[in-house]
Amino acid sequence: ASIIQKKYLRATATMKKVLEGVKNEIPLHVIDETDYIKIASTYGPDEAHSFDMLLDKMHEVLGTLEKFDATKISDNLELIREITAAAAQKETALENAISVVANLRERLSLDEALRDEIGGFVEKIIEAISFPDEDSIESSTDEITEHSDMIKEGALQMISAGIDYDMAWQFYYNAMLGFVQSKWEISEDFGDDA
Repeated sequence: ASIIQKKYLRATATMKKVLEGVKNEIPLHVIDETDYIKIASTYGPDEAHSFDMLLDKMHEVLGTLEKFDATKISDNLELIREITAAAAQKETALENAISVVANLRERLSLDEALRDEIGGFVEKIIEAISFPDEDSIESSTDEITEHSDMIKEGALQMISAGIDYDMAWQFYYNAMLGFVQSKWEISEDFGDDA
């Protein structure tokens, strides 16, 4: 478990211990133990929806913690102090977890954006090439797409490593343009609007 999750669990354990003798109803979210970061790290590139649902759930738990009033479940001042302190620790750990998950979600959006931009670029570059004859168009197009996929993998890995979007795009663009220019004639004004 991550450090954040350990703090979350520690605060939950404290709360459960303190609340053991309390007969009143404890909101489930208050003793929630879910490892949200672990769940989020299992999501793949096409699971934006799952990320959004998870973040909603985390915010819901956070909302319960923020509104949680220990005086409603006990009138023992010592107990109230301990529960309030544990709830505050848990809140902080959950806020940190939310920012980790939101970061992963943002990388996913960048990943999607880069895939789209690369898709558009490949179409444009194929249009800008003057192929020597009809027969070579299909095989050349396949070769360009395959090469693009290889470079794209590198660019997407850069994004998942937290490297800036523009740098990942520049890496792809330069490598791809270099490859195409080394094999085909490409119209002069191509690079200007990319």
